[in-house]
Amino acid sequence: MHKKKIHKYTRSVEQGKVERLRCKVVEFDDVTIHVIPFLPDNLAYLIVDKLTMTGVLVDPADPHEVTVSKEGTLVCMCIAVVAFGMAVA
Repeated sequence: MHKKKIHKYTRSVEQGKVERLRCKVVEFDDVTIHVIPFLPDNLAYLIVDKLTMTGVLVDPADPHEVTVSKEGTLVCMCIAVVAFGMAVA
């Protein structure tokens, strides 16, 4: 289901029908949270520890296809929230 929605959204962006959604960054003393839109109604969160530069990716639309390219950040875990439970990859 998500793959079809992601493909449709990506195609719409490429055709200029919709504007690409932008990431937002929220800074705290010890962590940075990157709010990453996958779809208009689906957000993921990359939470990065500023001291160790390690992070966790929470609730991506398609966790098996995620490639994290945040320079200097080692992503240790990907958590996919699914209906009535969680899957940790």
